[in-house]
Amino acid sequence: MILLRVSDSHDYFMTDRILTIPNILTATRILLSPVAALFIVRQEFALVLWCLLAAGITDGLDGLIAKRFNQSSRLGAILDPVADKFLMLATVLALAFIGLLPLWITVPILLRDIIIFCGALAYHRRAGSIEMRPTLLSKTNTCVQITLLLLVVALQAEVLSSTWLLFPVLLLVLATTVSSGVQYVVIWSRKAARLHDLVRQDNVSGARCDHDLEPD
Repeated sequence: MILLRVSDSHDYFMTDRILTIPNILTATRILLSPVAALFIVRQEFALVLWCLLAAGITDGLDGLIAKRFNQSSRLGAILDPVADKFLMLATVLALAFIGLLPLWITVPILLRDIIIFCGALAYHRRAGSIEMRPTLLSKTNTCVQITLLLLVVALQAEVLSSTWLLFPVLLLVLATTVSSGVQYVVIWSRKAARLHDLVRQDNVSGARCDHDLEPD
């Protein structure tokens, strides 16, 4: 099991409660993901828009309620980004499945998430915990990806008709996905190098202590 560590400034206010309103809203967002994917495959895009709208509302409400009514929890800190990623991947895969997203966009999105997950898993095996702190580039990438998904669905639902926007947004998604993926590779590599140095220093210090304790 991967342990996620939030920043120390917020950890004091975290609770171990599970059945909180924010967590229920987050769980609802997770459940909406396969529903949205099913509607995409069935090409009922108006219903997809309603699912995405509901997901967006729950995403905003869970954070607002958690802060306003002191219902932040450690489980919520884990589930919230998982719910967002689950919805994103479910929508991407469903749109790609019916041919509305090209492979040159779908594959980089999937590879980026696989790289991040594998890097986190490898770091966890050495460090025992992970501090989740999205970069500005990562947040930008998420925002652009959401814009792309909404644009594709809105065009199919005939809510929008400006198809000229699609290709520039696709290029922007590709650029931010690749660059943020490379950034995470650099970040995990640096973390691993620092961790290796710390472990080596501890081993050297331990060996010196054992040597000092040996009788003459």
